[in-house]
Amino acid sequence: MEIPGNEAEGILLKHWNHLRFRDLFLQSALYVATPRLLELVKQAVETCQNPKELFQYIGMHFGIRVKGRTGIRRKSQMEALIPYLDHLDEITIYELWELCNEKSWFDLRRKVFDGRVSVKYGRVYTDERRIFESLDKMIENNYISWIDRWIEDCIKSGSTREEVIGTIGRWLETQNTVKALQLAAMAVTQIGRRQDVQILNVAIEPQAAADALRADTTFAVRRRSLG
Repeated sequence: MEIPGNEAEGILLKHWNHLRFRDLFLQSALYVATPRLLELVKQAVETCQNPKELFQYIGMHFGIRVKGRTGIRRKSQMEALIPYLDHLDEITIYELWELCNEKSWFDLRRKVFDGRVSVKYGRVYTDERRIFESLDKMIENNYISWIDRWIEDCIKSGSTREEVIGTIGRWLETQNTVKALQLAAMAVTQIGRRQDVQILNVAIEPQAAADALRADTTFAVRRRSLG
């Protein structure tokens, strides 16, 4: 996997017939991902009695988060895995989802991995329902101070600043507590602009506490914008 693709292809083709059902050998062909090798991989998987075994430990074998390894460096390598995602375990799916974020392959991630990644890994913000649930949990568990990390994860997942603020605003409209307003205010203070303070204009009781929080947030955003 670490040698030039043309050399790797030659070695793999030479030994293909008697090693094509060995997991690491087939995965090496999938990693090199030349058209000829990908066709051979397809044929091998289709004729294998237990194809899932061919993909065990593929995340480690591909060098994902393995020190000293190149790992997946081309989008085509990720695309080569698409026909075989049903054979991968959920941990590997999550690793590939994260890798798409790291490489800024957001369109590929949304199209291929968002619908497969498990929510149990926590920092998976792929649709508004999951985003709302993650904000609800911060309120329920009194982790409001984690909003800065939450924002960072959303942006790493391809959301823009405007999208993050807009989503928090829509979530806040479903809430009626000061804690929810505090969380939204912290988000606006961190990344909002002056016009974004308006998302805090929802009916919250007690009104005096809500008004004070809005005033403090307005002041904080204006001071930051002056800097």
